[in-house]
Amino acid sequence: MRRLGLPKVVLESIMHSYKDLSTTIENSGSSTDISLMIAVKQGDPLSPIIFNAIMDPLLEQLQHMKGYVIDDSHSLSALAFADDLILLATTKDTAQRLFRHTVSFLNDFGCASQLRNAHPSKSCILRIYGVSPTQNFFW
Repeated sequence: MRRLGLPKVVLESIMHSYKDLSTTIENSGSSTDISLMIAVKQGDPLSPIIFNAIMDPLLEQLQHMKGYVIDDSHSLSALAFADDLILLATTKDTAQRLFRHTVSFLNDFGCASQLRNAHPSKSCILRIYGVSPTQNFFW
């Protein structure tokens, strides 16, 4: 968030708004309090900004790592939209390197626990043969 150039008082206010979060679920006259431990707040107008503040540096790092090689001077390592991330690679080893880098980056931010919440039904490794005569393509 500091990277966005926000004043210290704004950063402190945002950080404070994420401390000691809880919600209450009510059903048929009874209620249960639940502590919220991880993630950005669903529906919070700041959530996309916070998400992007974390993901933009990762995408910049991935941009400098060769992923899917297009030609001698061009490659593409990642595509991102909303909260989806696609890593692209020409080889299995490169795909694993990009994935390890992503996990390490998220660990540094304390976000790796979010990987446990990834939806396996929405996740996959896709290998495409014959993109060019000499290349494979990993998603």
